[in-house]
Amino acid sequence: MSKGANLAKNTLIVGLSKVSSVLAVFLALPVFTEYLSTSQYGYFDLVMAYGLLLVPVIMLRLEFVMFRWLVDARSDEYEIAKIISNILRLVVASLAIFTIIFWLAVSIFDIQYPSLIYGYLVFSVFSSITLQ
Repeated sequence: MSKGANLAKNTLIVGLSKVSSVLAVFLALPVFTEYLSTSQYGYFDLVMAYGLLLVPVIMLRLEFVMFRWLVDARSDEYEIAKIISNILRLVVASLAIFTIIFWLAVSIFDIQYPSLIYGYLVFSVFSSITLQ
């Protein structure tokens, strides 16, 4: 396959993944506004905004590092396994530190639904990795 065709294929794959995630949020919006009160939706939106701020900090932007290194090592199975396992170790260590900080913050501040927020953030971290 030529470099141009390979670039087009990879661009299409990345584009579809980005568009599909935005489309899912767009389609879920009427459901959220139908079943949530104004204050509940405001709280949900606040949690989502905090998630957008915290997930890159928790991840240390390792998903981009992983993507870059996996592109270079696409033909070496051993190198791919090594990259993924190292990134996962770093993410788990980062999540452990975040977990301690999060639950300390929950004990100090009055945060509604802390276990749901924590679950959302953890799943967002692993979703970010699996998208790569």
